[in-house]
Amino acid sequence: MKRRIGIISPSVIPDDPCVPKQDDLLANTGWDVIAIGLPGHRSCPPGWRCLAVDEKLAIAADANYRLQLFLKACDRAIAEVDGARHVSRNEAVGSNSQLGD
Repeated sequence: MKRRIGIISPSVIPDDPCVPKQDDLLANTGWDVIAIGLPGHRSCPPGWRCLAVDEKLAIAADANYRLQLFLKACDRAIAEVDGARHVSRNEAVGSNSQLGD
């Protein structure tokens, strides 16, 4: 079974100049790459799995609200990935998280 890695980026991943290079490298060295970012790409989709969060995230005005929407959308996207062990954000960062739900 391949090792799996998840990349979360607050950018439109296929159009971002850095994220695809990093993920291509990981995929080419045997990792199962799953990336989560913003919708609206214009470039060709990558060869690894790339998920986009909800469209309303991109137009939200308040930065804290955008972050909360982004993290919740990431939680939902991770939960949908087949066979992935879902670790909630609170488990990952500990109970003293300042991000909230």
